Amino acid sequence: ETRHVTFVPVNFETQEVMAELVKAGLDTKAPMLILWEGVTYYLSEHSVRNTLRSIASHCTCAHIAFDVFYNWFVESPGLKFVMQRGFGEPFKCGVPTGDEGIYARESGLTVVSITTAKELSERYCPRRANGQFICSCFGAVTFILASTPNAPPLRLKAEQ
Repeated sequence: ETRHVTFVPVNFETQEVMAELVKAGLDTKAPMLILWEGVTYYLSEHSVRNTLRSIASHCTCAHIAFDVFYNWFVESPGLKFVMQRGFGEPFKCGVPTGDEGIYARESGLTVVSITTAKELSERYCPRRANGQFICSCFGAVTFILASTPNAPPLRLKAEQ
């Protein structure tokens, strides 16, 4: 059931994210889960930080789930060339290895969990009968779950 879901087009580089969400009807005091996947690495670091800071300062009980790439991957000269030439959109923002939650933490959010590609593969990727992965998560990706300081613990359906 998705009638309660609202998709809001936003240019993270040029628009104030929270202003656009509020215009679309967001109640910043209501509990919410923001899924922000496949976005951060296409934005400037400034825009990533501004978005997270805006969520932290405007939302009372929000959780935000987002993925990041590591700096070593984003800054690879060969990859920059391939992404720009082949897709017209280079990767712009990554995180330091070992400090994956830095942008969330420095924006006033509480980092709830950091899940590495290896952990994602262990949890979600199928295996062959011999135990080998059929496919696995790409090693440069990490998944972050963060929340505003007053947000209640997020209860996943499997935990209920």
